[in-house]
Amino acid sequence: MAEINDRNGQTQKQTAEVMPGGAHQDSGTVGTSWAKVTFPNPTRSIIIQNTHASNDLYVLLKKKNGDYNTGTKYFTVGAGKTLSMDYRSNEIKVKGSLANTTWQSIATEE
Repeated sequence: MAEINDRNGQTQKQTAEVMPGGAHQDSGTVGTSWAKVTFPNPTRSIIIQNTHASNDLYVLLKKKNGDYNTGTKYFTVGAGKTLSMDYRSNEIKVKGSLANTTWQSIATEE
């Protein structure tokens, strides 16, 4: 498990594992600031699960030009819910509605 610091100095824990067949599994704990989650290779599809019992998880995707739209264009994944989509990128950003929001993801590679 690695600990990363976001731009507001909050410590976030993240665990990553490469699975057989070109899948990448990741998990972590985030606060209320956007934290970048990177994948070793561009993804073909991604599944993100909010594993927290009550907090929402927000998921932000890159635009085609490589920038993030940090306004209100993000996905909200409710407590215990899952977001699954075809998405090609090597990173996403996540944050919680409150501190200590937990999540996990599986990304399949191109």
